[in-house]
Amino acid sequence: MNETRKLPIWFWIVAVVAILWNLMGVAAFGYDLTVPGNAETMASLTEAQQDLYRNQPFYEKIVYALATICGLLASIGLVLRKRWSILLFMVSLMAVILQNVFGYFNNAYEIMGTGYVLPALVVLIAAFLLWFSRSTAARGYLT
Repeated sequence: MNETRKLPIWFWIVAVVAILWNLMGVAAFGYDLTVPGNAETMASLTEAQQDLYRNQPFYEKIVYALATICGLLASIGLVLRKRWSILLFMVSLMAVILQNVFGYFNNAYEIMGTGYVLPALVVLIAAFLLWFSRSTAARGYLT
């Protein structure tokens, strides 16, 4: 039995904001991939920042990709009202946490001058989106 249910406006607001947030993450990921190949951008960075970009291990790029792309796909799944978005939000959260561990241990936040507020915010938002998808699935909003 396929029951059509009118969802509350807050569901759609969170789902659309989640897409926008994760689009920004994918854009940041794409930008970070292009920095080492852009001589002008590299020249504008400090030596320590250049070293950070040049020496970033491939596995860190994979984790970054998982964090952002899974988050975006999960957000799209949320708009489509699909339960599989829960799994993708879970992968995204785990990747975000792992990415922050890497950033902490290689001093990326000090080197880049970003501090710890934004990374903590990213973790909190990823955790919220996982909770939100689980909560809405429990209410029967996701199929």
